[in-house]
Amino acid sequence: MLFSGIVITEPAIFDILIITLLITGALLSYLKFRRYLIRTLTFVLMYLAGILLSMYQIINLNEGIYYLTISVYLICLWIFFIGVLTKFRRYQLLEKIFFGYTIAAFFSSILSIFAFFQLIPHYNWFIKYDRATALFQDPNVFGAFLIPISIYAIHKITRSSKKKKIIWFTIFLSTSMGVLLSFSRAAWLNYFVSLSVFIFLRTLYVKNYTLYLRPSFLNKKILLILMALLSISFLCLFNINSFHELFTQRSGLQWYDQQRFATQSTIIQHTIVTPLGIGPGQAEMIYGLSPHNLYIRVLIENGWLGFVGFMLLFMSTINRSIRRSLLSQRVNQPYFALFASVLIGIFVNSFFIDSLHWRHFWLFLALPWAPLKKKRQ
Repeated sequence: MLFSGIVITEPAIFDILIITLLITGALLSYLKFRRYLIRTLTFVLMYLAGILLSMYQIINLNEGIYYLTISVYLICLWIFFIGVLTKFRRYQLLEKIFFGYTIAAFFSSILSIFAFFQLIPHYNWFIKYDRATALFQDPNVFGAFLIPISIYAIHKITRSSKKKKIIWFTIFLSTSMGVLLSFSRAAWLNYFVSLSVFIFLRTLYVKNYTLYLRPSFLNKKILLILMALLSISFLCLFNINSFHELFTQRSGLQWYDQQRFATQSTIIQHTIVTPLGIGPGQAEMIYGLSPHNLYIRVLIENGWLGFVGFMLLFMSTINRSIRRSLLSQRVNQPYFALFASVLIGIFVNSFFIDSLHWRHFWLFLALPWAPLKKKRQ
């Protein structure tokens, strides 16, 4: 995960490492799977079958094969993380995964902040459309990539010593600012939803069909500090002319929003007469504009079968995360709250952005299915 923030080119360094680890893990029997995964794997196979069936309707073969290859790779990434975490069954391994993710997100956010305010040479390399992107190709992806670590930092603040709290406060503030400077409206909504769901799930638990409060999660002092840091940072940024102008511009409807909605309406009508789909990566070729909606893209490109399979995978993973979070009294409870909050945030985000090929999305689709070692708090 250390290289997950460097995705200027495809395949990225992260992709090459994952493929290498997947092959090595398979050869050395470092991947293991449980029987309960059969149903989930059936959903993945339904989604994959929908993609393959839609290939018969394809127009641009090269684009279709390229898009198909990425989808298959992300399914392999999903399999890899489930397999390796099932094999070792330790939440310490999960901590190491998040450690690498945290380093990548923190570095990306600091780079974006310095670049946005032109504090480093060649700052324009890390800015696109006047929005922070760091080493990503798209500011929408960059903003969403930072959100899980912003939420994870809150968890670590509540569990760390006083000295480490300062580090995690810094990580929380920098990644939150990175999300803000991406100027992605969908990422802003994602951030708010993820944060709200995480606090909700960390505050409550279910026992004997009764809902209880979890008293030891977030004390008032920490909550006030977090709110103060965010408020002060935003006010300071808002007084900077370049930020103020871009924030005001991005807060409202954009000139291309009407085009997007019109394209989405046309695509939805066509899904009725194209049950097999039009083929992976073909929406832009046929309609001239990206659907900018995960669900519409999957439905029109991969057909009804692919859409049903994908949504069953997505919804069952969210359901598992929420149930494990509310019912667990163990040390892994915060992780399931994190998984659920991130996935629900992406679920909302995906109504406005096509998130199908986000690497961290498929990572979080995998993590809830890993049988982490149980240990009481």
